Amino acid sequence: MDVIAVYEAGKEVITKVKAGEGPHIIEMQTYRYRGHSMSDPAKYRTREEVQKYRSERDPIENLKSRILEAKMMNEEEFKQLDREIKEIVADAADFAQSSPEPDPAELWTEVLVDDAPPECRKEGKSHADPSPDAGPLAHHDRGQPCPLAGKGRRGGAGRRRHLRDRDR
Repeated sequence: MDVIAVYEAGKEVITKVKAGEGPHIIEMQTYRYRGHSMSDPAKYRTREEVQKYRSERDPIENLKSRILEAKMMNEEEFKQLDREIKEIVADAADFAQSSPEPDPAELWTEVLVDDAPPECRKEGKSHADPSPDAGPLAHHDRGQPCPLAGKGRRGGAGRRRHLRDRDR
């Protein structure tokens, strides 16, 4: 229920994973303001309980308070940002609702595996960059071999692969 705590925990886990300490799980305990579904009237909580969580622990409201207290933006700027975000979300939802269902054959088309060698990761290069006009990173796109491949511990595996191209 704390945006900053989630950010900090995420940074810590990413650092550990990149250092080779294996996968990690971040457990987040949140509070559901509504029932589990449209058919769940959430009668197991009082209106007062829900309101108390909203007023004291709501992640967005708490972040808003922090932003305003730190004078990162004023109330009007925050309201404008909030309007812009709501418009982006509404446009995305409208697009999703009005778009046709994708063909099931598309299920595996954009699932990527980033197997960049350590040298590329150090330089901030991603083998998962999907942009065809990535400029100096273009070799990291569309499965092209990386010029640094073979210099890392992965022995030349430094290229992006689609899961559909791998043995499943």
